[in-house]
Amino acid sequence: MSDPPEGPGRSGVGDRPGEEPGRDAAIELVRTEEELVVGMRPEEAGRVRVRTEVETSHVRHLVPVSAEEVEIFEVEVPEGAEDSGQVETTPDGDLSVPVVEERLFVVRRPVVTKRVIVRRVSRPAGRRPVEGELRAQRVIVEDPDDPARRHEVRPTPGRERVRVEDPDTPT
Repeated sequence: MSDPPEGPGRSGVGDRPGEEPGRDAAIELVRTEEELVVGMRPEEAGRVRVRTEVETSHVRHLVPVSAEEVEIFEVEVPEGAEDSGQVETTPDGDLSVPVVEERLFVVRRPVVTKRVIVRRVSRPAGRRPVEGELRAQRVIVEDPDDPARRHEVRPTPGRERVRVEDPDTPT
């Protein structure tokens, strides 16, 4: 019969070559079970495009305006004389004033009215099944001289080990 293998999981009398286990010697084995580690990592599921569109709406608004009213007398410009376009006093004391008219104009300019904030939000989306094969060791103790003397230590039934890791916690 060869020597028992050395290594982790074994300790006690009889582990070293040439040493026989005594009647009261104990052999200790470490039985392991696998656990299923379920983690989450961010994975791109798609992209969104954020853009703006210009919506045009027609605006009509009445604004108050004023205009000067004048009595108009036609005065002939003497031949060869030029009109200066300036305010002048006529020979009879009236003022000759250029008539001014208000002209409406419209200016469009961008005005910030709102700010749009795009934020990622993680919400619980229910549960999804995760499956995997787990292995667990079974310890078998046998008497080589008497096969009827056999003892087994089995994994605990229904004790599947599942651990869910937080994606923000470093492993």
